[in-house]
Amino acid sequence: MGTDINDDDKDIIFNIKQKLYIVAEAISPTVKQVSQYLSDKFNININNLAYEILRTKDGDYIISVQRILGFEKSKVTIDNKGPKVAVEHWNENKKVKDIVRDAVNKFTNGDKSKVFKPVDIVNIVLDEYPNANKVTIRCQLTAGCVNHTSRRYYPGGQQDEYYLISKGIYRLYDEEKDGKWDWEGKRIDID
Repeated sequence: MGTDINDDDKDIIFNIKQKLYIVAEAISPTVKQVSQYLSDKFNININNLAYEILRTKDGDYIISVQRILGFEKSKVTIDNKGPKVAVEHWNENKKVKDIVRDAVNKFTNGDKSKVFKPVDIVNIVLDEYPNANKVTIRCQLTAGCVNHTSRRYYPGGQQDEYYLISKGIYRLYDEEKDGKWDWEGKRIDID
Protein backbone atom coordinates (compact mmCIF):
# COMPACT_ATOMS: atom_id res chain seq x y z
CA MET A 1 0.00 0.00 0.00
CA GLY A 2 1.63 3.24 -1.11
CA THR A 3 1.24 6.72 0.29
CA ASP A 4 -0.60 9.02 -2.03
CA ILE A 5 -0.95 12.72 -1.44
CA ASN A 6 -4.56 13.75 -1.64
CA ASP A 7 -6.06 17.21 -1.96
CA ASP A 8 -6.66 17.51 1.80
CA ASP A 9 -2.91 17.32 2.56
CA LYS A 10 -2.00 20.41 0.53
CA ASP A 11 -3.87 22.68 2.97
CA ILE A 12 -1.64 21.78 5.94
CA ILE A 13 0.56 24.71 6.90
CA PHE A 14 3.53 24.15 9.21
CA ASN A 15 5.60 26.48 11.39
CA ILE A 16 3.30 29.49 11.44
CA LYS A 17 3.91 30.08 15.16
CA GLN A 18 7.69 29.94 15.29
CA LYS A 19 9.47 32.38 17.57
CA LEU A 20 13.12 33.36 17.74
CA TYR A 21 14.63 34.41 21.09
CA ILE A 22 17.89 36.24 21.70
CA VAL A 23 18.76 36.04 25.39
CA ALA A 24 21.84 37.84 26.74
CA GLU A 25 23.11 39.84 29.70
CA ALA A 26 22.80 42.94 27.52
CA ILE A 27 21.07 43.55 24.19
CA SER A 28 23.10 46.03 22.17
CA PRO A 29 21.39 48.70 20.08
CA THR A 30 22.68 46.94 16.95
CA VAL A 31 21.08 43.61 17.91
CA LYS A 32 17.82 45.38 18.72
CA GLN A 33 17.91 47.28 15.42
CA VAL A 34 18.61 44.13 13.36
CA SER A 35 15.88 42.26 15.25
CA GLN A 36 13.41 45.05 14.59
CA TYR A 37 14.36 45.10 10.89
CA LEU A 38 13.84 41.33 10.55
CA SER A 39 10.52 41.60 12.32
CA ASP A 40 9.27 44.53 10.24
CA LYS A 41 10.63 43.42 6.86
CA PHE A 42 10.08 39.65 7.01
CA ASN A 43 7.42 39.25 9.75
CA ILE A 44 9.81 37.18 11.86
CA ASN A 45 8.57 36.83 15.41
CA ILE A 46 11.85 37.74 17.10
CA ASN A 47 12.24 38.54 20.79
CA ASN A 48 15.14 40.10 22.72
CA LEU A 49 15.47 39.37 26.43
CA ALA A 50 18.13 40.80 28.76
CA TYR A 51 18.82 39.13 32.09
CA GLU A 52 20.71 39.96 35.25
CA ILE A 53 21.70 37.51 37.99
CA LEU A 54 21.34 38.93 41.48
CA ARG A 55 22.34 37.49 44.83
CA THR A 56 20.31 38.12 47.97
CA LYS A 57 21.69 38.70 51.45
CA ASP A 58 20.90 35.05 52.22
CA GLY A 59 23.01 33.84 49.28
CA ASP A 60 20.07 32.91 47.05
CA TYR A 61 20.26 33.69 43.35
CA ILE A 62 17.53 35.55 41.52
CA ILE A 63 17.32 36.15 37.81
CA SER A 64 15.85 39.49 36.78
CA VAL A 65 14.71 39.74 33.18
CA GLN A 66 13.78 42.65 30.97
CA ARG A 67 11.87 42.28 27.74
CA ILE A 68 13.67 44.48 25.24
CA LEU A 69 11.87 43.68 21.99
CA GLY A 70 9.04 41.41 21.00
CA PHE A 71 6.85 39.35 23.31
CA GLU A 72 3.74 40.92 21.86
CA LYS A 73 0.64 38.93 21.28
CA SER A 74 0.45 38.05 17.62
CA LYS A 75 -2.55 37.18 15.56
CA VAL A 76 -2.10 34.57 12.84
CA THR A 77 -4.54 34.67 9.97
CA ILE A 78 -4.61 32.32 7.02
CA ASP A 79 -6.05 33.16 3.64
CA ASN A 80 -5.67 31.67 0.16
CA LYS A 81 -2.14 33.13 -0.08
CA GLY A 82 -0.89 31.48 3.13
CA PRO A 83 -0.30 32.55 6.72
CA LYS A 84 0.08 36.18 7.75
CA VAL A 85 1.25 37.29 11.16
CA ALA A 86 0.14 40.67 12.46
CA VAL A 87 2.29 41.76 15.40
CA GLU A 88 2.14 44.99 17.35
CA HIS A 89 5.61 45.94 18.51
CA TRP A 90 6.72 47.75 21.64
CA ASN A 91 9.11 50.29 20.16
CA GLU A 92 9.75 52.46 23.17
CA ASN A 93 13.24 53.09 24.49
CA LYS A 94 11.93 53.96 27.96
CA LYS A 95 11.86 51.37 30.73
CA VAL A 96 8.45 50.44 32.09
CA LYS A 97 9.36 51.65 35.59
CA ASP A 98 10.13 55.10 34.11
CA ILE A 99 6.84 55.14 32.21
CA VAL A 100 4.96 54.19 35.39
CA ARG A 101 6.81 56.86 37.40
CA ASP A 102 5.90 59.47 34.77
CA ALA A 103 2.24 58.38 34.89
CA VAL A 104 2.16 58.60 38.70
CA ASN A 105 3.73 62.08 38.58
CA LYS A 106 1.22 63.14 35.93
CA PHE A 107 -1.67 61.88 38.08
CA THR A 108 -0.42 63.30 41.38
CA ASN A 109 1.34 66.37 39.98
CA GLY A 110 4.05 65.66 42.57
CA ASP A 111 1.59 66.07 45.47
CA LYS A 112 2.65 63.53 48.13
CA SER A 113 -0.80 63.61 49.75
CA LYS A 114 -2.78 62.77 46.60
CA VAL A 115 -3.84 59.11 46.49
CA PHE A 116 -4.11 56.89 43.44
CA LYS A 117 -5.18 53.38 42.49
CA PRO A 118 -3.35 51.07 40.10
CA VAL A 119 -6.19 51.43 37.59
CA ASP A 120 -5.58 55.21 37.48
CA ILE A 121 -1.96 54.64 36.49
CA VAL A 122 -2.78 51.80 34.07
CA ASN A 123 -5.21 54.07 32.22
CA ILE A 124 -2.68 56.89 31.91
CA VAL A 125 0.03 54.53 30.64
CA LEU A 126 -2.32 52.82 28.16
CA ASP A 127 -3.43 56.18 26.77
CA GLU A 128 0.15 56.90 25.73
CA TYR A 129 1.43 53.32 25.28
CA PRO A 130 -1.46 51.08 24.12
CA ASN A 131 0.83 48.03 23.85
CA ALA A 132 1.88 48.19 27.50
CA ASN A 133 1.02 45.20 29.65
CA LYS A 134 -1.40 45.97 32.51
CA VAL A 135 0.14 43.33 34.78
CA THR A 136 3.64 44.74 34.24
CA ILE A 137 2.42 48.22 35.16
CA ARG A 138 0.91 46.89 38.40
CA CYS A 139 4.10 44.96 39.16
CA GLN A 140 6.13 48.15 38.80
CA LEU A 141 3.89 49.84 41.36
CA THR A 142 4.46 46.94 43.76
CA ALA A 143 8.23 46.95 43.19
CA GLY A 144 8.40 50.68 43.82
CA CYS A 145 6.20 50.64 46.93
CA VAL A 146 8.39 50.82 50.06
CA ASN A 147 5.92 49.10 52.39
CA HIS A 148 4.42 46.49 50.07
CA THR A 149 5.47 43.07 51.37
CA SER A 150 5.45 41.61 47.85
CA ARG A 151 8.20 44.00 46.72
CA ARG A 152 10.75 41.41 47.85
CA TYR A 153 9.88 39.47 44.70
CA TYR A 154 11.20 42.35 42.56
CA PRO A 155 14.72 43.01 43.91
CA GLY A 156 16.15 44.03 40.54
CA GLY A 157 13.54 46.67 39.85
CA GLN A 158 12.97 48.26 43.23
CA GLN A 159 12.90 51.98 43.69
CA ASP A 160 11.50 53.85 46.69
CA GLU A 161 8.71 55.79 45.00
CA TYR A 162 5.30 54.89 46.43
CA TYR A 163 3.58 54.20 49.74
CA LEU A 164 0.67 51.78 50.25
CA ILE A 165 -2.01 53.41 52.41
CA SER A 166 -4.47 50.51 52.31
CA LYS A 167 -5.25 47.71 49.90
CA GLY A 168 -5.16 49.16 46.40
CA ILE A 169 -4.62 52.76 47.55
CA TYR A 170 -1.21 54.40 47.06
CA ARG A 171 0.42 57.80 47.28
CA LEU A 172 3.93 59.12 46.70
CA TYR A 173 6.48 58.03 49.31
CA ASP A 174 7.55 60.65 51.84
CA GLU A 175 10.52 59.38 53.87
CA GLU A 176 10.08 61.97 56.63
CA LYS A 177 6.45 61.03 57.15
CA ASP A 178 6.56 57.32 56.28
CA GLY A 179 9.91 56.28 57.75
CA LYS A 180 12.46 53.95 56.22
CA TRP A 181 11.72 50.53 54.74
CA ASP A 182 13.91 47.65 53.63
CA TRP A 183 13.89 45.75 50.35
CA GLU A 184 11.31 43.28 51.73
CA GLY A 185 8.79 45.99 52.62
CA LYS A 186 9.56 45.84 56.35
CA ARG A 187 9.91 48.99 58.43
CA ILE A 188 13.40 49.83 59.60
CA ASP A 189 13.30 51.04 63.18
CA ILE A 190 15.85 53.70 63.90
CA ASP A 191 16.70 54.16 67.56
